[in-house]
Amino acid sequence: MCTQTVLLTGEEESAAAAAPHVAAVLLGIKLLVASFAASPSMRESLLREVQGKLVGVKEEVALPFVAVLGILVHRHPKAVLQHANLLKVGLCC
Repeated sequence: MCTQTVLLTGEEESAAAAAPHVAAVLLGIKLLVASFAASPSMRESLLREVQGKLVGVKEEVALPFVAVLGILVHRHPKAVLQHANLLKVGLCC
């Protein structure tokens, strides 16, 4: 939750200054969100990647991908909804 709040309020610089790995995670999240927005043909494969990183991993590993998914749902709800079945199948069982 905290990572998503930071990303949505525009305080990336202060969080990035705290630790280099935080800056790397924030940059990766920004790149994935920008790729999703810019390239409709990449959306399904990007969501498959995010989905693959959420299944069967520790919370610390999954957290950045949960943040990506949350940001995508917040900023592009219609585009994510088009791929809802893909996410349901992978995350439900």
